[in-house]
Amino acid sequence: VKYMGNKIIGKQDEAYKQYILNKIEEFNTNGKKTIVHFCDTYYPIIDGVVKVVENYAKTLCKKFNVVLVVPKHKGMTVTEKTDFLVIGAKGHFFKFLNYDLGFPKYDGFLRKVFKLLRVDLIHGHSPFTMGSFASKKAKKLKVPYLMTLHSQYKQDFMRYTKSKFLTAILLKGIMRVFKRSDEVW
Repeated sequence: VKYMGNKIIGKQDEAYKQYILNKIEEFNTNGKKTIVHFCDTYYPIIDGVVKVVENYAKTLCKKFNVVLVVPKHKGMTVTEKTDFLVIGAKGHFFKFLNYDLGFPKYDGFLRKVFKLLRVDLIHGHSPFTMGSFASKKAKKLKVPYLMTLHSQYKQDFMRYTKSKFLTAILLKGIMRVFKRSDEVW
């Protein structure tokens, strides 16, 4: 367990998993609508997207049930108990990018969560693996899918690849995720 300011970063152990399941039961019965946010990065990584997602959660949890699904960072996730729920999905940290890439499709506990959780809206904050998974989950659950465009991906891709060809391929891939959404912010 690490402490980062007021954040507790630790393993998503059995006690925390039970907390998640209990919170889901509460969410399913409290009469509020449930919004699930997906993002490819979260604490202990800090960037503008992480801060926006956290602010959404803090604000929206006053009127809605809020769940954040983010990749585990080096096997760990935020495990503090807040008014919103943070669920860590399988992921891998790419040090050279300082970025986590989630693999929620291969996470058995996350599958269990979505069998139990009543979802009213899915909001993606990344067009990569978490956003792609979110769009497919929204379609399967027949709920609206909202995406937020946080970055200037063309510039980012050019900076990392130095290739117009690779940038075009990457842009085409992420645009598929944005096009699956009902609305883009």
